[in-house]
Amino acid sequence: MSSPKRKRPKIGDVFEIKTPKGFVYVQYSTRHSDYGEIIRVLPGLYPDRLSPSEIRKLVQQKERFMIIFPLWFFTDETWDWETEIVAHEKVPKHARSIRMWRRTIPVGRNKDKWVLVVEDEKGQERIRPATELTPEEFWKLPVAEIISDDELKERLMDQEWTWEKERGWAIDPFTGEEPKRASDLELESEEEELAGEEEELGGEEENLPYVVHHYLYFPRKRQAEAFVREIQEKNMVYKVFIDKSGREYRVVTTNWIFPDEFWDEVYELDEKFEELAEKHGGMLDGNEIGMIPGKDPLYGDEWKGEGN
Repeated sequence: MSSPKRKRPKIGDVFEIKTPKGFVYVQYSTRHSDYGEIIRVLPGLYPDRLSPSEIRKLVQQKERFMIIFPLWFFTDETWDWETEIVAHEKVPKHARSIRMWRRTIPVGRNKDKWVLVVEDEKGQERIRPATELTPEEFWKLPVAEIISDDELKERLMDQEWTWEKERGWAIDPFTGEEPKRASDLELESEEEELAGEEEELGGEEENLPYVVHHYLYFPRKRQAEAFVREIQEKNMVYKVFIDKSGREYRVVTTNWIFPDEFWDEVYELDEKFEELAEKHGGMLDGNEIGMIPGKDPLYGDEWKGEGN
Protein backbone atom coordinates (compact mmCIF):
# COMPACT_ATOMS: atom_id res chain seq x y z
CA MET A 1 0.00 0.00 0.00
CA SER A 2 1.41 3.38 -0.99
CA SER A 3 2.02 5.93 1.75
CA PRO A 4 0.30 9.31 2.00
CA LYS A 5 2.43 12.40 1.43
CA ARG A 6 3.38 13.20 5.02
CA LYS A 7 6.53 13.71 7.06
CA ARG A 8 5.53 12.37 10.49
CA PRO A 9 6.35 8.64 10.51
CA LYS A 10 3.94 5.94 11.66
CA ILE A 11 4.64 2.35 12.61
CA GLY A 12 4.63 0.37 9.37
CA ASP A 13 6.16 3.14 7.23
CA VAL A 14 8.87 2.05 4.80
CA PHE A 15 11.74 4.49 4.18
CA GLU A 16 13.75 4.53 0.99
CA ILE A 17 17.33 5.70 1.54
CA LYS A 18 19.61 6.64 -1.34
CA THR A 19 23.15 5.71 -0.35
CA PRO A 20 26.32 6.29 -2.44
CA LYS A 21 26.11 2.60 -3.45
CA GLY A 22 22.40 2.30 -4.18
CA PHE A 23 18.99 2.20 -2.51
CA VAL A 24 18.24 0.51 0.83
CA TYR A 25 14.90 0.13 2.60
CA VAL A 26 14.03 0.21 6.30
CA GLN A 27 10.70 -0.15 8.07
CA TYR A 28 9.59 1.59 11.27
CA SER A 29 8.50 -1.53 13.16
CA THR A 30 7.79 -0.54 16.77
CA ARG A 31 8.48 1.97 19.53
CA HIS A 32 10.07 1.13 22.86
CA SER A 33 8.95 3.09 25.93
CA ASP A 34 12.54 3.85 26.95
CA TYR A 35 14.65 3.59 23.79
CA GLY A 36 12.29 5.11 21.23
CA GLU A 37 11.86 4.07 17.60
CA ILE A 38 13.06 0.69 16.37
CA ILE A 39 13.59 0.01 12.68
CA ARG A 40 13.99 -3.11 10.57
CA VAL A 41 16.79 -2.90 8.03
CA LEU A 42 15.50 -4.88 5.06
CA PRO A 43 17.79 -7.05 2.92
CA GLY A 44 19.49 -5.83 -0.21
CA LEU A 45 21.23 -2.86 -1.82
CA TYR A 46 19.53 -1.92 -5.08
CA PRO A 47 20.88 0.04 -8.08
CA ASP A 48 17.36 1.30 -8.93
CA ARG A 49 14.28 2.22 -6.90
CA LEU A 50 11.92 -0.64 -6.15
CA SER A 51 8.31 -0.60 -7.31
CA PRO A 52 5.45 -0.66 -4.75
CA SER A 53 4.87 -4.37 -5.38
CA GLU A 54 8.57 -5.13 -4.93
CA ILE A 55 8.61 -3.18 -1.65
CA ARG A 56 5.57 -5.13 -0.44
CA LYS A 57 7.39 -8.42 -1.09
CA LEU A 58 10.57 -7.10 0.51
CA VAL A 59 8.78 -6.17 3.76
CA GLN A 60 7.59 -9.77 4.09
CA GLN A 61 11.18 -11.07 4.08
CA LYS A 62 13.31 -11.56 7.19
CA GLU A 63 15.17 -8.33 7.99
CA ARG A 64 18.96 -8.12 8.10
CA PHE A 65 18.73 -6.72 11.63
CA MET A 66 16.61 -4.54 13.93
CA ILE A 67 18.09 -1.52 15.63
CA ILE A 68 17.17 1.45 17.83
CA PHE A 69 17.37 4.63 15.78
CA PRO A 70 15.74 8.06 16.33
CA LEU A 71 13.76 8.75 13.14
CA TRP A 72 14.20 12.52 13.48
CA PHE A 73 17.75 11.95 12.19
CA PHE A 74 16.27 11.41 8.71
CA THR A 75 15.08 15.03 8.62
CA ASP A 76 18.06 16.57 10.42
CA GLU A 77 20.45 18.76 8.41
CA THR A 78 23.35 16.45 9.31
CA TRP A 79 21.66 13.54 7.47
CA ASP A 80 22.83 14.03 3.88
CA TRP A 81 21.33 10.93 2.25
CA GLU A 82 18.06 11.43 0.38
CA THR A 83 15.37 9.68 2.44
CA GLU A 84 11.60 9.52 2.11
CA ILE A 85 8.59 7.46 3.16
CA VAL A 86 7.62 5.43 0.09
CA ALA A 87 5.15 2.87 1.48
CA HIS A 88 3.17 1.79 4.49
CA GLU A 89 2.98 -1.97 5.09
CA LYS A 90 1.92 -4.28 7.90
CA VAL A 91 4.79 -5.10 10.26
CA PRO A 92 5.47 -8.86 10.50
CA LYS A 93 4.37 -10.31 13.84
CA HIS A 94 7.90 -11.21 15.01
CA ALA A 95 9.05 -7.60 14.58
CA ARG A 96 6.27 -5.85 16.51
CA SER A 97 8.17 -6.03 19.81
CA ILE A 98 11.55 -7.10 21.14
CA ARG A 99 11.50 -8.96 24.47
CA MET A 100 15.20 -9.82 24.72
CA TRP A 101 18.21 -7.57 24.34
CA ARG A 102 21.82 -7.65 25.36
CA ARG A 103 23.80 -4.91 27.02
CA THR A 104 26.88 -4.40 29.16
CA ILE A 105 27.23 -3.59 32.84
CA PRO A 106 30.38 -2.54 34.73
CA VAL A 107 32.07 -5.34 36.70
CA GLY A 108 35.16 -3.45 37.80
CA ARG A 109 37.32 -0.54 36.85
CA ASN A 110 37.54 -0.21 33.05
CA LYS A 111 35.74 -3.55 32.69
CA ASP A 112 32.29 -4.32 31.35
CA LYS A 113 30.47 -7.63 30.94
CA TRP A 114 27.69 -8.69 28.59
CA VAL A 115 24.35 -9.54 30.20
CA LEU A 116 20.90 -10.52 29.01
CA VAL A 117 17.97 -8.09 29.37
CA VAL A 118 14.52 -9.72 29.41
CA GLU A 119 11.36 -7.62 29.18
CA ASP A 120 8.00 -8.88 30.44
CA GLU A 121 4.57 -8.05 29.00
CA LYS A 122 4.27 -5.02 31.30
CA GLY A 123 7.52 -3.56 29.97
CA GLN A 124 9.55 -4.31 33.10
CA GLU A 125 13.13 -5.28 32.38
CA ARG A 126 15.15 -7.89 34.25
CA ILE A 127 18.89 -8.36 33.93
CA ARG A 128 19.81 -12.03 33.68
CA PRO A 129 23.08 -13.88 33.02
CA ALA A 130 23.92 -14.26 29.35
CA THR A 131 24.50 -17.95 29.95
CA GLU A 132 20.74 -18.52 30.20
CA LEU A 133 20.97 -18.66 26.39
CA THR A 134 23.37 -20.48 24.12
CA PRO A 135 26.21 -18.38 22.65
CA GLU A 136 24.57 -18.58 19.23
CA GLU A 137 21.24 -17.30 20.60
CA PHE A 138 22.82 -14.57 22.71
CA TRP A 139 25.09 -13.01 20.08
CA LYS A 140 22.22 -12.71 17.61
CA LEU A 141 20.29 -10.43 20.01
CA PRO A 142 20.26 -6.68 19.33
CA VAL A 143 22.16 -4.41 21.68
CA ALA A 144 20.06 -2.06 23.83
CA GLU A 145 21.70 1.16 22.70
CA ILE A 146 20.74 4.14 20.58
CA ILE A 147 23.13 4.46 17.66
CA SER A 148 24.24 7.59 15.82
CA ASP A 149 23.45 8.46 12.22
CA ASP A 150 27.03 7.72 11.17
CA GLU A 151 26.86 4.26 12.74
CA LEU A 152 23.63 3.50 10.89
CA LYS A 153 25.19 4.63 7.60
CA GLU A 154 28.13 2.29 8.10
CA ARG A 155 25.84 -0.66 8.80
CA LEU A 156 23.57 0.10 5.85
CA MET A 157 26.53 0.15 3.48
CA ASP A 158 28.10 -3.02 4.88
CA GLN A 159 25.80 -5.77 3.64
CA GLU A 160 27.74 -8.32 5.72
CA TRP A 161 27.14 -6.53 9.04
CA THR A 162 25.18 -8.42 11.72
CA TRP A 163 24.72 -8.07 15.47
CA GLU A 164 26.96 -11.10 15.94
CA LYS A 165 29.93 -8.87 15.06
CA GLU A 166 29.21 -6.55 18.01
CA ARG A 167 30.84 -8.31 20.93
CA GLY A 168 34.38 -7.03 21.29
CA TRP A 169 34.14 -4.19 23.83
CA ALA A 170 33.15 -6.23 26.91
CA ILE A 171 34.05 -9.49 28.65
CA ASP A 172 32.73 -12.56 26.84
CA PRO A 173 30.28 -14.19 29.33
CA PHE A 174 30.83 -17.64 27.81
CA THR A 175 34.63 -17.76 27.66
CA GLY A 176 35.66 -15.06 30.15
CA GLU A 177 37.88 -13.53 27.46
CA GLU A 178 38.52 -9.83 27.95
CA PRO A 179 38.32 -7.40 25.02
CA LYS A 180 41.37 -5.85 23.42
CA ARG A 181 40.46 -2.23 23.92
CA ALA A 182 43.78 -0.69 22.93
CA SER A 183 47.49 -1.38 22.72
CA ASP A 184 49.42 -1.90 25.94
CA LEU A 185 51.00 1.50 25.45
CA GLU A 186 47.64 3.23 25.15
CA LEU A 187 46.33 1.45 28.25
CA GLU A 188 49.36 2.40 30.27
CA SER A 189 49.00 6.01 29.16
CA GLU A 190 45.32 6.00 30.13
CA GLU A 191 46.06 4.48 33.53
CA GLU A 192 48.78 7.04 34.20
CA GLU A 193 46.40 9.84 33.28
CA LEU A 194 43.68 8.46 35.57
CA ALA A 195 46.17 7.99 38.39
CA GLY A 196 47.16 11.63 38.03
CA GLU A 197 43.52 12.72 38.14
CA GLU A 198 42.91 10.60 41.24
CA GLU A 199 45.94 12.10 42.92
CA GLU A 200 44.62 15.58 42.23
CA LEU A 201 41.24 14.58 43.66
CA GLY A 202 42.90 13.07 46.71
CA GLY A 203 41.88 9.45 46.31
CA GLU A 204 40.91 6.54 44.08
CA GLU A 205 37.81 6.32 41.93
CA GLU A 206 34.82 5.48 44.11
CA ASN A 207 33.61 1.89 43.84
CA LEU A 208 29.82 2.08 44.07
CA PRO A 209 27.39 -0.82 44.47
CA TYR A 210 24.35 -1.62 42.33
CA VAL A 211 20.89 -1.86 43.83
CA VAL A 212 19.04 -5.18 43.56
CA HIS A 213 15.32 -5.57 44.30
CA HIS A 214 13.63 -8.94 44.78
CA TYR A 215 9.87 -9.38 44.37
CA LEU A 216 8.02 -12.05 46.34
CA TYR A 217 4.31 -12.84 46.65
CA PHE A 218 2.30 -14.44 49.47
CA PRO A 219 -1.41 -15.40 49.70
CA ARG A 220 -1.79 -13.99 53.23
CA LYS A 221 -0.38 -11.00 55.06
CA ARG A 222 0.82 -13.06 58.05
CA GLN A 223 2.89 -15.23 55.68
CA ALA A 224 4.54 -12.17 54.18
CA GLU A 225 5.22 -10.75 57.65
CA ALA A 226 6.76 -14.04 58.82
CA PHE A 227 9.05 -14.06 55.78
CA VAL A 228 10.12 -10.47 56.42
CA ARG A 229 10.85 -11.16 60.09
CA GLU A 230 13.08 -14.08 59.18
CA ILE A 231 15.16 -12.27 56.55
CA GLN A 232 15.57 -9.29 58.89
CA GLU A 233 16.69 -11.57 61.75
CA LYS A 234 19.23 -13.15 59.41
CA ASN A 235 20.46 -9.73 58.18
CA MET A 236 19.67 -10.68 54.60
CA VAL A 237 18.15 -7.39 53.54
CA TYR A 238 19.01 -3.70 53.52
CA LYS A 239 15.42 -2.49 53.24
CA VAL A 240 12.04 -4.21 52.81
CA PHE A 241 8.36 -3.35 52.58
CA ILE A 242 5.03 -5.16 52.18
CA ASP A 243 2.08 -3.95 50.14
CA LYS A 244 -1.19 -5.36 48.76
CA SER A 245 -1.04 -6.51 45.15
CA GLY A 246 -4.44 -7.68 43.93
CA ARG A 247 -5.39 -10.65 46.09
CA GLU A 248 -1.82 -11.27 47.22
CA TYR A 249 0.72 -9.52 49.42
CA ARG A 250 3.90 -8.38 47.75
CA VAL A 251 7.26 -8.13 49.48
CA VAL A 252 9.95 -5.95 47.86
CA THR A 253 13.48 -6.24 49.21
CA THR A 254 16.40 -3.90 48.59
CA ASN A 255 20.08 -4.82 48.70
CA TRP A 256 23.24 -3.07 47.54
CA ILE A 257 25.90 -5.26 45.93
CA PHE A 258 29.39 -4.26 44.80
CA PRO A 259 30.62 -5.24 41.30
CA ASP A 260 33.48 -7.53 42.40
CA GLU A 261 31.25 -10.47 43.38
CA PHE A 262 28.00 -9.18 41.96
CA TRP A 263 26.52 -12.23 40.26
CA ASP A 264 27.61 -14.67 42.98
CA GLU A 265 25.76 -12.61 45.58
CA VAL A 266 22.69 -12.12 43.37
CA TYR A 267 22.43 -15.88 42.74
CA GLU A 268 22.86 -16.58 46.45
CA LEU A 269 20.05 -14.16 47.33
CA ASP A 270 17.85 -15.69 44.63
CA GLU A 271 18.30 -19.16 46.11
CA LYS A 272 17.84 -18.11 49.73
CA PHE A 273 14.80 -15.93 49.07
CA GLU A 274 13.18 -18.65 46.96
CA GLU A 275 13.76 -21.25 49.69
CA LEU A 276 12.43 -19.04 52.49
CA ALA A 277 9.45 -17.83 50.43
CA GLU A 278 8.38 -21.44 49.81
CA LYS A 279 8.84 -22.18 53.52
CA HIS A 280 6.31 -19.43 54.33
CA GLY A 281 3.87 -20.37 51.56
CA GLY A 282 4.93 -17.78 49.00
CA MET A 283 7.01 -17.54 45.85
CA LEU A 284 9.91 -15.54 44.41
CA ASP A 285 8.85 -13.71 41.24
CA GLY A 286 12.30 -12.44 40.23
CA ASN A 287 14.76 -9.62 40.69
CA GLU A 288 15.40 -6.19 39.23
CA ILE A 289 18.85 -4.63 39.00
CA GLY A 290 19.51 -0.91 38.86
CA MET A 291 21.48 0.25 35.82
CA ILE A 292 23.39 3.12 37.47
CA PRO A 293 25.91 2.44 40.26
CA GLY A 294 25.00 4.06 43.57
CA LYS A 295 21.42 4.93 42.56
CA ASP A 296 18.08 3.25 43.26
CA PRO A 297 15.55 4.27 40.56
CA LEU A 298 12.66 2.53 42.36
CA TYR A 299 12.81 4.76 45.45
CA GLY A 300 15.04 7.56 44.20
CA ASP A 301 17.65 6.71 46.85
CA GLU A 302 21.42 6.99 46.61
CA TRP A 303 24.10 4.85 48.25
CA LYS A 304 25.60 6.74 51.21
CA GLY A 305 27.85 4.06 52.68
CA GLU A 306 27.55 0.97 54.83
CA GLY A 307 25.83 2.89 57.62
CA ASN A 308 23.21 4.31 55.27
